Amino acid sequence: MSAEHGPNVDDEINELVPGNFGWDPVPGYTETVPMTDFAKFPDAVGALWATGFPTLAYSGATFIEGVDWADWDGVLAVATLKAQHLHIYAMDAQGNVTDDFRVIENQGRLRSPRMGPDGALYITTDGQGTSGLLLRVTPIVQ
Repeated sequence: MSAEHGPNVDDEINELVPGNFGWDPVPGYTETVPMTDFAKFPDAVGALWATGFPTLAYSGATFIEGVDWADWDGVLAVATLKAQHLHIYAMDAQGNVTDDFRVIENQGRLRSPRMGPDGALYITTDGQGTSGLLLRVTPIVQ
């Protein structure tokens, strides 16, 4: 999967398969065109999920893994810059988004979520002129 930062319309989650994804930001490109431009590329591979307008400004994604994460084992965690939260996407076996919600708000612009070897989720923040933070997120073990 990839989480892609789009123009003014549509950040996307895409399955990484061969094909044309309909993105062609050549000179003169208008930011109002959806990221997958079916008008220009009718055979383009469609996104599994698109934000629509306004975008969230995706800035990295990872799958959360581990039995300690319980219901979150296997969800896609996507950091956002503009929306300033971690967006969680639950998906079925075919890659269809079945639920989505936001967590880790009020920490500023989030970047680069990654699973650590200790089973924790690590996320960096964009300090916007100051030092950023490294957030360590762990599951609640019951």
